[in-house]
Amino acid sequence: SIFILLIATLIILFFKYKTFYKVEVELTKKQILILCSIAVMICILSFLANYRTGPIDFNFHIPLTLTIFHNNIYPPRDMFRPEYLLLYHFGSDLLAGAVHHITKIGISSSFELIIAIFTGVTFLSFFALAFTITKKFTISVLAGFCAYFGGGLLWLDVILRYLTKNLP
Repeated sequence: SIFILLIATLIILFFKYKTFYKVEVELTKKQILILCSIAVMICILSFLANYRTGPIDFNFHIPLTLTIFHNNIYPPRDMFRPEYLLLYHFGSDLLAGAVHHITKIGISSSFELIIAIFTGVTFLSFFALAFTITKKFTISVLAGFCAYFGGGLLWLDVILRYLTKNLP
């Protein structure tokens, strides 16, 4: 079945080559630069906030990640009932553990890095969804901010207060 799928894909690519590679640019370079700048700013501010406060559920996630990568137990087992699989969303634990395993940086720092990347990607995902629906840049950026920051700008206020309190 994989071979048939490969042959079918090659046939489709051969006959539809010119229509597959048409790229439609919907955003200008300035809009893309603005969007990337906002996403990077969100990533940096989220990293600084997590660096100061530490990852959420630190006492649960760090042992879980270290168990997965140092003891080769995957999928992870429930700590209280070892015969059962852990029914939990441990994707971020896997990513943080992979960063820790590959780069040898501390597990806490790898969690902070993964959380920072997730925040920027979450904002961009909300923007992309809103832009797909509306085709309007400013409305989509506002929708991305509002959806990312929990329907309001309370988190943005917290970040601004954090920055103004800690500026030299």
